[in-house]
Amino acid sequence: MASILLIPSWFALQSTFVATSALPAEPALYTSFFNILGNFIAFVQPTIKEGLPNLYSGIISIMLAGLFFYSPKISRRKKFVFGGILFFFILSCNINVLDYIIHGLQFPRSIPARFSFLLSFILVVIAYRGFMQLDIINKRGLLIMSISALIILLSAVFGSQENISVIGSTVLCIIYLLLFFLWNKTGKAKLLIRTALFIVIIAEIFVNSYIAFKPTDKFGFNNRDNYPIHYDQVQALLNQRDVNSSFYRTEVSPRFTYNDPYFYTYNGISFFSSMCRADVIQFLQKLGQAFDTNGNTIEYFSSSPWANVFLNTRYIITVEGDLLNRSNHWRTIGSITMGREGNLLLLENKYCLPLGFMVNEDLSNYVPHDSNPFLSQNDFFRKAIKLPSVNKQSDLFTAVELNDKALVGIDDERGIAMW
Repeated sequence: MASILLIPSWFALQSTFVATSALPAEPALYTSFFNILGNFIAFVQPTIKEGLPNLYSGIISIMLAGLFFYSPKISRRKKFVFGGILFFFILSCNINVLDYIIHGLQFPRSIPARFSFLLSFILVVIAYRGFMQLDIINKRGLLIMSISALIILLSAVFGSQENISVIGSTVLCIIYLLLFFLWNKTGKAKLLIRTALFIVIIAEIFVNSYIAFKPTDKFGFNNRDNYPIHYDQVQALLNQRDVNSSFYRTEVSPRFTYNDPYFYTYNGISFFSSMCRADVIQFLQKLGQAFDTNGNTIEYFSSSPWANVFLNTRYIITVEGDLLNRSNHWRTIGSITMGREGNLLLLENKYCLPLGFMVNEDLSNYVPHDSNPFLSQNDFFRKAIKLPSVNKQSDLFTAVELNDKALVGIDDERGIAMW
């Protein structure tokens, strides 16, 4: 049943930038298993991009998992299957070969152990089945729950987790053990104990959620009302375009996000996705489009007039004062204020080709230059209209010596010199 999605997904993954990664020659550990197991404790700051896998699933899940494996009412086959899956996922978090295989025979960039949600899911299922055994809990069952919690806590002590997280998790374990010790009380005490357990679980989830989502020095959050930024102003400018024309591309420069075309709903060039086709991205990179070193992003950064013509970029939304405003290839057809931040302008390309157009057949065997996008664009232009390669007057770009006379301006933020 899953193959209808898995098979096309497999072939799509083979065309991505990271598909070229090879199986490690030798198995190796990323870090100590104390660090891995220690990340099951509570009150740990989750990993955003790089770091340990996110494994926290509730302290009570760890304790009830011990009860699941101890209970004589649960068959050995179920214990073996669930325990084996759990053990395999934990190993895959820390062994490079397993990590490579479980991610579709490639290493993901950023966000380690992307399958860890499956580990959490299995652990919670195990914990639920352990919870169903609480009616027969005894001192030995409490001891097993204590041992399972102790293994994780000691791992955190020897691992990289902070002491405050270990202390807080230890306090939680003691509270849970006390409630489970009194679990078989009857009458009003029974309702009180179950209510107390519910309150403690909700409190643990609340505190961990706060830790996970509070802004830190490493990352922050955008205000929901302002995301994407200047949305209303951008939409007002987009509405001023020619809506009756055939397909064309629009871009925002400088970009507000990596996926502006999808946030603001226009046809653009910028694109970020782990599923990007590597050959398309590399082709555009060699033609001079800005890119991310991870190979899964194309960014529009004030492209050359040639690129704007051939990529059908008809409109640009830019900030007033940007270098694009000085180009004679664009004309201003719209403006809207952003308040103290100045004005946003809608520029229209004076020289824009349609989505499809005729070129000389020599272009069919075109290969861009690996290291010089200006030579790539020169060659593309020459082949497209069949100009002799020896005719330097047919070059779009000519190399000049960089000096004060040639230099028009420098965009320090993007590290681009404009001539």
